[in-house]
Amino acid sequence: MMGAKTCEALFLVAFVLSFYVDSSFAKECNASSFNLDGGYLRYLGTLPELPVFTLCRYFEADTDGLVLGVMQSYSTDKQLNAFLNYGVKSKDGFDIHLNIGDQRNVIRNMKFPANSGLLTCQIFDTVEGKIYRNLNGNSGPPLIMNNMKALPSGGELLIGKSRNDSMDGYKGKVSGIMIWERKLSDEEIVAIMNNNVCPDDTIVDIQLDSVQPYGKFIQQEECKSSDFTLANSDKTVHYVEYTGAAPSLRSATICAWVTTANDGSVPGTVGTYAAGDEIDLISSIGEIIDGVPYLQVGVKGIYDRIKLALEGNTEYSFCLAYDNMFSKKVYAYLNGDYVAEIQFEGLGEIPAGGKIIIGQRQGCVGGCFDKNKAFNGRIRNFSIWARLLSIEEMQDIALSNKCPIDDVVDMTPSNVIVHKVK
Repeated sequence: MMGAKTCEALFLVAFVLSFYVDSSFAKECNASSFNLDGGYLRYLGTLPELPVFTLCRYFEADTDGLVLGVMQSYSTDKQLNAFLNYGVKSKDGFDIHLNIGDQRNVIRNMKFPANSGLLTCQIFDTVEGKIYRNLNGNSGPPLIMNNMKALPSGGELLIGKSRNDSMDGYKGKVSGIMIWERKLSDEEIVAIMNNNVCPDDTIVDIQLDSVQPYGKFIQQEECKSSDFTLANSDKTVHYVEYTGAAPSLRSATICAWVTTANDGSVPGTVGTYAAGDEIDLISSIGEIIDGVPYLQVGVKGIYDRIKLALEGNTEYSFCLAYDNMFSKKVYAYLNGDYVAEIQFEGLGEIPAGGKIIIGQRQGCVGGCFDKNKAFNGRIRNFSIWARLLSIEEMQDIALSNKCPIDDVVDMTPSNVIVHKVK
């Protein structure tokens, strides 16, 4: 028999372990929601080889209670349908098709209440040759797929689309898209459904800052108006200071209208962001080298240049899209059209809490300006989004003055101080 002290010790260990599991291995599920209507999402990260994995996500049935089109697809250069999940209308509802490699299965004649939200989890076990299904926290019988192979690594994960353009994409709301490199238990899935609590060991967690969108899925309004004409000289320091809280950025898109100089160059520093001991965390600076105009792009003190060919005294819509976490690239767009990309190394999340300045290059946070890089000219409608915008969204900014409403920084008069120091 165990003594009182032994029982007490075991109880304490059990209590500590249960607290550790509850506190450290669970989190509130991500709330990123996407309303797909002809658009789709591409996950920016890559997947490892997965012999076993769990995929969960919320979908919304349409007005007839159906879930139609490609829900998600995963493909590699060698396997177009390494993983494909889509709904097809049937006589009495719709059929759900599940493809993984060369293995296929169909769940027939499904139908749900109109416009209902559905938590669907699928557990793929290629060792057992089974797909376990769970709908709204309720387990169904497994599908037998004896020759199923591990999901290959390095492919492309799309939400709402397949590489096969002949297949219709899903139209509706999707959210909470997550993948775990293991089987989730029934209890874990019930906790997701009832308590919005998710195991925190996801390998994929689809959020706004981890996808490249295609099409439009965020409401748009007329772009927020700001307009600055800066006149810097040896005797005058002229710039705009953003007074709001600068957010952290895993990915970002920065857009502004910039008027070129007589020679077609960008006339100085459009904007810089500095925090702590780090200057040029984000910077965009017009330069002329050997008579040729360039835009110098900086991220975390690493710099590269984009060659420009612009008309003089002409206003252009510039957008720079930063994928700091996955591809580590910056994509440049001009009047809504892609023009170039720059590959950076060793990037990562841009920290919050720094200072955003338009018109001057910061040598320290909020000051120590380089007068040789000061901006002289006009900048309008400078805004930042904490995600990659789609090319369709950037085209709307350039052609229709319509902006997605989820911007995190805008330079409207209530958010800035215009400094002109002589």
